[in-house]
Amino acid sequence: MEKLSDDILVEILTRIPATSVTRLKLTNKKWCALISHPLFVKAHGERLRTDMRAACLKVLKIDRLCFQRTVSASRPQSLSFEVFEGVSVDKAMNSLHDPISRFPPIKIQVAGSCDGLICFTQLSCLHHIISLWNPSTKEVRNLPNDPNGPNLGFSQWLSFGLGIGYDCQTGDYKVVRAVCSRNEQCVKQIVVDVFMLKTNAWRRIHDNPRGKLSCDSFYLNGAVHWFMRSRTEAEDSCAIVSFDLATEKFRELPMPETNANTEFQGIGIIDGRLVVYTGYWKWSGIFEGWSMKEYGVKTSWAKLFSISGEIFPAPAKRVQVLSLRNGKILLGLDRNEIVLYDIADGSFQFLLDIGWSGFRYEFIVYVESFISPYSGQGTSG
Repeated sequence: MEKLSDDILVEILTRIPATSVTRLKLTNKKWCALISHPLFVKAHGERLRTDMRAACLKVLKIDRLCFQRTVSASRPQSLSFEVFEGVSVDKAMNSLHDPISRFPPIKIQVAGSCDGLICFTQLSCLHHIISLWNPSTKEVRNLPNDPNGPNLGFSQWLSFGLGIGYDCQTGDYKVVRAVCSRNEQCVKQIVVDVFMLKTNAWRRIHDNPRGKLSCDSFYLNGAVHWFMRSRTEAEDSCAIVSFDLATEKFRELPMPETNANTEFQGIGIIDGRLVVYTGYWKWSGIFEGWSMKEYGVKTSWAKLFSISGEIFPAPAKRVQVLSLRNGKILLGLDRNEIVLYDIADGSFQFLLDIGWSGFRYEFIVYVESFISPYSGQGTSG
């Protein structure tokens, strides 16, 4: 390996997950300098965006409620996608650095991830803190307060949408926040602010969605996506809302055509495609996924899977589809369970069944990377 040129080493190492590459830093000074160089970090990040097969995908499990942060069961953990290959959960699950160091909030809301950076908010009665966290490098950054933004506790908000993504035109990561609240005249208002890592500042934009955005978001094709419900006196409607990070404009994407009794539950990303989840998740209900094969084209929606709610012993209010591989779906349930469901034969396996507890978990898919929440580039040393 010592005789290989730096270009060949970079080509090899960018195909290896970040945590494995980090261990190589300890082998010799040359490798440490190469792996720590901003150009290597940039090359590693570009491969993540162009070839997800080369990335090490993980599922983050983090406690939503923060009353007992000292209890080991509430610590964040990562689940490797090796479970699709039959590896046991005990071997695939690893504990992570806790991004909440002191003064724990009442609640954590995970908003989204992009290139290994996880965006989440820490909520209390008096304030909220938006944070960026790279579980692979253990770096955590609390974003500065916006002097011109909303300074309210979450009890005063009607809703808020939050997301993170990469702007290819500026080469920078952006955090988008859309807060729906009431002004002094009790009139609903939506304000949208954008934070850029390079400028380290918030700024207000003047293009707003027409309704409340979901708390969780998904980055795809240079845009952040949310599920939106809009209620008026005339009708209730659902839509997929995207925010283009280059133009900083909102737009609504077409929904799949379904029958009148279908209830839209939310959205997600599977294999680089936008997915909409429909149906009632009850004892006798059906939970379905629809995939948009061609981005932004209404007629390109196709049914991806259909699951009967009868296979589970109790109904779940919320279902998160984490991934689909080799004909199997990885599901995160709000009852603190992770389930592997086989589409072909309808069988299922409870990979993680915590049972009833004081903990309520969020699940989100992320990739291992060296991207720093401070610079959007690499970590130092």
